[in-house]
Amino acid sequence: SDYGLNANWNIRARLQYGGVQWLTIDPAIGVIEEDQSQVVTVNFDATNLEPGTYNANIRISNNSINEQLVIVPVTLVVSEPVMYTLTLLVNPDDAGVVTGSGTYTAGTVVTVNAVANEGYEFINWTDADDNVVSDVAENEITVNEDLTFIANFELTVNVFDIWESQLSIYPNPASDIINFISNDNIRKLELFTLTGQKVYGAEVNHNNYKLDVSGLPQGFYIVKLTNMEGEIHTTRILIAR
Repeated sequence: SDYGLNANWNIRARLQYGGVQWLTIDPAIGVIEEDQSQVVTVNFDATNLEPGTYNANIRISNNSINEQLVIVPVTLVVSEPVMYTLTLLVNPDDAGVVTGSGTYTAGTVVTVNAVANEGYEFINWTDADDNVVSDVAENEITVNEDLTFIANFELTVNVFDIWESQLSIYPNPASDIINFISNDNIRKLELFTLTGQKVYGAEVNHNNYKLDVSGLPQGFYIVKLTNMEGEIHTTRILIAR
């Protein structure tokens, strides 16, 4: 700035330096006898540091007769964190809700949980190769690689279903066509094997429906019916020829 003075300017300032925050040594000062040694621990802390290379010097001075300053170079390399993905699936698709999936730093311990929807019950967790890894719904998983787990559920059958007095299913056993007639409109009809595999699904929105089962193998199946209020009811049918 031009203050109109023909003179030199002296600027005086006080500089303060807090040291390298990611590097500490212990002990930082001490006394040792001649020809003796002292172990000094060097600690690195990469907390809140961006990935990159950080450099510093440890300066060791002494009060010996031939005083010399010893400089020890220090380098810290902060790498990008290693991330892995934990994928959680549900079998059958609408049988329940799972929590805990996501991408995590290597070594993170994640709590995974499976909660069955109405009409289902939890069976087990399996991996991508169909190996059973747990029969408990809630587990702690250490993520050290990409992982995929499937929460398996099966339908629960209630032979005293509250729709029993309102719903007619015939013929049962059936060979080709099964009729569903209800006092209450059926919003959705789904058909599952006893192991929970979904083999059929349809939006009905009516109080009667004809289901063609001629292309299905013989055996017992679970019918899952949803009414207009979203209430779920299940029963068992038999396909026989």
